Amino acid sequence: LTSVMLVAIACLVGAAQGYQAHLQAPVRSRRAAAPRLAFADEKGLPAPSIPPHVDAAKKAFFAALAPNIPNMPVTAFCGDMISSTQFALIAPTYKYSRVWAVGFSKLCDTFLEACRTDADKELTRAALCYGLGMDVAEVTADAEALTAAANGKTEAELFEMDDFKQLKEAAKYTYTYAFGAGLLTLMPCVDVVPSDESIDRWCETLALDDNKNGLKRDFAYFKSSMEKMELFKETMLQMEVSSKKQAAERLKKKAEEAAKEADAAEEAAAAAPAQ
Repeated sequence: LTSVMLVAIACLVGAAQGYQAHLQAPVRSRRAAAPRLAFADEKGLPAPSIPPHVDAAKKAFFAALAPNIPNMPVTAFCGDMISSTQFALIAPTYKYSRVWAVGFSKLCDTFLEACRTDADKELTRAALCYGLGMDVAEVTADAEALTAAANGKTEAELFEMDDFKQLKEAAKYTYTYAFGAGLLTLMPCVDVVPSDESIDRWCETLALDDNKNGLKRDFAYFKSSMEKMELFKETMLQMEVSSKKQAAERLKKKAEEAAKEADAAEEAAAAAPAQ
């Protein structure tokens, strides 16, 4: 690995590990079952269930991911996504929200770019959902449906959707980094630029005042993480171009050597006495 690549990986690992610093103390809201469908059946795994602790979630994640072994940036991201979500899942009055699904999908779209192949990305996303007691098909469908429904609406119309009414009606909501990322991802869908001012307005409207400062910190971290991910992608692209150039140089050198050998053989044949 080049020094540039090592710096990029270090940035990504730092970005993923920084989630832990943004965890909020759990608060209560009405409990509902998390989504779960067919991934476990396809992999021959037990039915997904809410993990009672972080170690159980990580064990389920790696079982679903087997035999794949993720690289360092992906391992760091998945580990901290589990740690930053599991605490909320075991709150007695936890309630699943499609806003969380939007944020989860956005974070996976961003950080799973560090996976080696597209197939690895999809498997890792599915295994991460499984580790949290959810099914990737339903989480993905929820994220896509809410994003599609939000597009073209005004901010006021968005707040009238059931997903947001439930937030306003809840006495408190169990905040996680992925949920915050969902709010930030939905803002541009209704022509709202994420900022401290818009965060203040949304938190006040949605009765999330206790999480206002946390969401602002997460917003700053989200932007920083996106920049680091772009650095990683650019570095990977540069490495790919460099690798292809080196391969082309090797092929060119082999072709030149082969041409020289062919010329030498022709000269030797021409110099040989006729039989």
